[in-house]
Amino acid sequence: MSHHHPLTRLTPRKTVNQLPPNYKNDRHSRTGRTETEKSAKTKLGDEVEAQAEGDADAKAELEEGAEEVEEQPAVKSFAEYFEELKLQKESLTSKPVRAANAGNEDKWSNNEVLVKESETLIDATSVKKTKSKAKKEKNILAFEATFADEVPEKRTNTRGPRTARGGNKPRGGRKDGDKKSTKFSYNEENLPPL
Repeated sequence: MSHHHPLTRLTPRKTVNQLPPNYKNDRHSRTGRTETEKSAKTKLGDEVEAQAEGDADAKAELEEGAEEVEEQPAVKSFAEYFEELKLQKESLTSKPVRAANAGNEDKWSNNEVLVKESETLIDATSVKKTKSKAKKEKNILAFEATFADEVPEKRTNTRGPRTARGGNKPRGGRKDGDKKSTKFSYNEENLPPL
């Protein structure tokens, strides 16, 4: 059992960032399991078999294509086409055309006109009574006030010039406070009585 001073701390010998023990092989799986023949087949399939199947399919398609003769679409001459159109138009016009509003009964022919007579429920003589409000008196306060000139004094540029990097001139508005006194005369006489 070694005796240490109470303030000294036990520190590890090496505190620099250490690489993990298997740093070089870090990206490789360490499970010990490798791909089996079966799993390789299920992923990509057996290439030789797939190639053979593909060739067989291609041959079968070629044979089928040779047997089938492409059916050509029915071709009509312009004269035949126009003949058909004429026939269609005639068949359309052969139907009897109903005249507009034929057999339509007049809506208002046999209806009676009803006129509602509304009863007067309230006599016009009773007029709404309004309360007359007393007019408020206006109290006018008289006092004199004198103000400074309406035109403000011109402000001069009290900010120092911008100097490169720092500079020891102060920037910002007046730091010495307002030197102007307010010109508003403030006497007891001018204030209105309370």
